[in-house]
Amino acid sequence: MDSRALVAECLDRNRLFEAEEFLQAARLSAEVMERLLEEGILQPDEGGFHGEALCRARKAIRLHDQLGINWPGVALALDLLDRIATLEAELQRLEAFPRW
Repeated sequence: MDSRALVAECLDRNRLFEAEEFLQAARLSAEVMERLLEEGILQPDEGGFHGEALCRARKAIRLHDQLGINWPGVALALDLLDRIATLEAELQRLEAFPRW
């Protein structure tokens, strides 16, 4: 799968991947997938994983493999990145209001 296809699937939050299809799309081994689930990095929905989980899995792998962060650290880093994204979105929303 090329990077454009991966991005498209990540952006399609409604796309539901069955477990085996998700493993292939994310390029994960069953062992790594089990670790991501154990650490709470990934949480399946009913019937599989949504597209945004694919992006989260790829981020987790990059943090672990390229930066050498252990799995609990990866879980923490991803949670903090999510929190930052939420706060940035809220800030943009607030900045859109006219100032008095």
